[in-house]
Amino acid sequence: MGRKLLDIVKSGCLIFTIITLVFYTFWYAVNKGTLGNLTINFIWMFFAFSLLVSFVNTLLYNKKMHLLVRFAIHFVCTAAAYFVCVIAACGFIENGSQTLVAFFVFVVVYVISAVIAGIYISKKEKANKDKKGYSSQFSK
Repeated sequence: MGRKLLDIVKSGCLIFTIITLVFYTFWYAVNKGTLGNLTINFIWMFFAFSLLVSFVNTLLYNKKMHLLVRFAIHFVCTAAAYFVCVIAACGFIENGSQTLVAFFVFVVVYVISAVIAGIYISKKEKANKDKKGYSSQFSK
């Protein structure tokens, strides 16, 4: 359990770093060189979101479910975490157009990431299946 928790935290920190860099760069560009009203609350909510996403990512490697089912559940959990941690807690919910834009950006980034992760996971699972090879059930 300790090793798994450490992996989740490490992955969460990587996700947090990427999300924070991308968001702040985008925000800086849109607001013409200022960071405006960004607060420490944004950073803490991004961190909480990143840890939740990292935890939900462990679901993607559960081979008992079909890959599409895993991604559907992953999307719902990630979208809920995004809504609670980013949209609601960071104050985007006060403005309907900001909420819509923030959720649209999330969906676009999620779809791109899901396609890349889906290709990677399916190739990895196929390679593992090919390594097992054929063993006759009748020759035992």
